[in-house]
Amino acid sequence: MTEEENLEEKIKKEQYPGIGTGFLLLLITLMLQGVGTFVMFIPGLSEGQGMFLAYTIGLSIAVWIAKKWVPNHSFQFNKINWILLIPILIGTTSASILIEPVVTLIPASDFMYELMEKMVGYGIYSFLMVAIAAPVLEELLFRGVILEGFLKRYRPWKAIFWSAFMFGIIHLNPWQFIPAFAIGIIMGWIYYETRSLIPVILIHFANNSLSYWASVTFGLEAQTLGDIVGSQAYVLIYILAVILSVVTYLFLEKAFRKEVNRPDIPQA
Repeated sequence: MTEEENLEEKIKKEQYPGIGTGFLLLLITLMLQGVGTFVMFIPGLSEGQGMFLAYTIGLSIAVWIAKKWVPNHSFQFNKINWILLIPILIGTTSASILIEPVVTLIPASDFMYELMEKMVGYGIYSFLMVAIAAPVLEELLFRGVILEGFLKRYRPWKAIFWSAFMFGIIHLNPWQFIPAFAIGIIMGWIYYETRSLIPVILIHFANNSLSYWASVTFGLEAQTLGDIVGSQAYVLIYILAVILSVVTYLFLEKAFRKEVNRPDIPQA
């Protein structure tokens, strides 16, 4: 590659968000969500409707700003082999079980319990926010813009790590940071391999829907799967989750090698 081509490639990469820009977008997102809470005081809106609109409007504006930040950016919705969605969802669910013991090391505060109880009490608006709006809007932002930009500038695992780290921070509490960061790593890897938002949105939807269902069905006191099924059954399920996590990873890694959607690997 000539010096002129190197300079052109450097300028092209610098058009995409780096880690500093990613944190700035994160800050803007948090500020917009804070400002959006004023929607909750519109007369005639229930508290649930207000929270849903505040969250959706704030994050939608953040996605719009992030997209405008990158010249000629387009979201990636490449077609994938739909059969792969089965092992992807199985593997992600299994990995979520594996990190549960780590999550319990940081108990949720009373404030978090009260907030979660309040959210569950919003009924359909809670479900729409957690299972529909969050998977779509958060994936557009964190995988569709931030990770996509990082992949243009950094090596894949550096890009995936930092996008997942920011995804964990957006949840604003240490109790949710760990699972969000872990799932962010998995979704980042899948996005890198497939170059498509379709599977990561579905993973996010499945994970949030399952958590919401568990909260409604078993109550917030049941923090882990072990609290629901009992210790003996949990050990068997955990062993099965380990096996499924390894098997699905090896299967998907082999399957992804046949794909041609991987981006070029920068040297940074």
